[in-house]
Amino acid sequence: MVLDVERRRPSTWLASDDDQVGWPKWAEKHVVFTDPYEGISPVELQARVRERLAAVAAPGTHGPQSPQ
Repeated sequence: MVLDVERRRPSTWLASDDDQVGWPKWAEKHVVFTDPYEGISPVELQARVRERLAAVAAPGTHGPQSPQ
């Protein structure tokens, strides 16, 4: 995923992963880390996913940008 982000350079993006290992620090703010067994079942995590998706879909958030 990170390699694709570095190549395409989207201004906003969101990923979900149940493993925090291997994510560079600059990318962690774009990742919703889930429980390996419960996934996105917990209500609190679903709320976080909704918030993050709304931020990604907000007007003016698309276009090229280098990874930070």
